Amino acid sequence: MVKKVYYYSNVNLNNFSVPTDAGELIGANISWLRLENLSLAGGSVGVELAYSSHIFIENNTIRDNTWNGMYLSHVENATIKNSTVRENRYLGVDTYYYTGKGIVLKSTSNVIIENNSILMNEEDGVFIGKESSYTLIIGNVIAENGGYGVNIGWNGGENNTIYANTFYYNYHSGDDYGYYSQAHDGSKNNIWYNNATHRGNYWRDWANNNDTNDQNPHDGIVDWAYYISGGAEDKYPLKNKSEAVSVPPTAPRALYAISGDGYIMLEWDAPEEEGTSQIMGYRIYRNGTLIAEVSNTSYIDDNVIPGINYTYYVRAVNAAGESARSNEVSAAASSTVPEFSQVSVLLAIVIILAALWKRK
Repeated sequence: MVKKVYYYSNVNLNNFSVPTDAGELIGANISWLRLENLSLAGGSVGVELAYSSHIFIENNTIRDNTWNGMYLSHVENATIKNSTVRENRYLGVDTYYYTGKGIVLKSTSNVIIENNSILMNEEDGVFIGKESSYTLIIGNVIAENGGYGVNIGWNGGENNTIYANTFYYNYHSGDDYGYYSQAHDGSKNNIWYNNATHRGNYWRDWANNNDTNDQNPHDGIVDWAYYISGGAEDKYPLKNKSEAVSVPPTAPRALYAISGDGYIMLEWDAPEEEGTSQIMGYRIYRNGTLIAEVSNTSYIDDNVIPGINYTYYVRAVNAAGESARSNEVSAAASSTVPEFSQVSVLLAIVIILAALWKRK
C-alpha cells in the first residue's frame, strides 16, 4: 500500500482520526486530532506538529524516518502512548541539533509520554528542548539510543517529571556502570522520581553495578542516587526491573560477504548484548527485503543472479523483537567457466579415440 502524507492546518478536528494509509503527518495550528494504529515509517518525520493542542497519539509504529520520529513545537496537552518509536536517524549531509532523535519537544507544555518503546534511535530517545515544561515521562522502555535516553537541554524547561522508566544501553552504557550517564538534564529543575512514592527509574548499568547495592533497608531502591549528566540525579533508582519490560538484542556485528560461483555467503558475529531474553535467531535482509531466518551466524544466498550487486544486513531476534540492523555489505556472485587440467584433456582424448576404434 502506498503511504500518504496528511497535512492539516488552522482547524479544530473534533477528535478526527488520521486515516490508516498515512505514512507521515504534518499539522500546524490544529486541535483535537487522534493518531491511532498507524505505521509512520520511511519519511522525513513521522509526526511533525506546531502550535497545536489536544493531540492523542496511541498504538503507532514510528520508525526509520530520516529526520526524527516525532517533532512537536509549541504543542500543549498531548499524549504519546503505547507506541514504538525506533531507528529514526538523520541521513542528511550536515548535522543539526534536533535531528536523529526519537521524540523531540520544543516549547511544549503538558505532554505525557507513557508506556512506549523508544529504541535504537541514532541520537536521543527523547529530547526536551527550549522552554518545554510539565512533561510526564512514565513507564517507557528507553533503550539502545545512540544519544541519551532522555536529554533535557541546557535551556530546557522546568517541572518535567521522569519516573518508572527502564533505561538500557543508552549513550555508551552497558550492563555495569562505566561512567556514562544514560540521561542529561541541563535545567536541573526537574524531578527524576515519583515524589509521593519515592521510586525512580530502573537504570540497568546502575542496578547491576554490584550485588549488594540495596542493603539499607532492602526496599528495592539502590542505596546511592544515579548521577544524571548536567548535575541532576535520580534519588531513588530501582534495583529491579518490571517483569513486563523486555528489550531486543543489540545489533549483530562484523557482517561480511564472500562471493562464490552462483552464490553469496554471509557471516557475522553475535550481538554484544542479547537483551532481556535469549536470541532466537537472525533475519537476513537483501536490498531491504527479508529473505531468510536462521539460527546460526552464517547464511548462503544461492538465489542470486551472477554479476548483479546485492546489499545485505542482518537483525538479531529475541522474544522482545528485532535488533537494530547490522552493518551493510554488498557483493555479487561470480560465474566462471570450468578450467580443465592437462590430465583431464588427455583423458577426454583417450575416451574419444577408444570410441572411434570400436566403430571400426
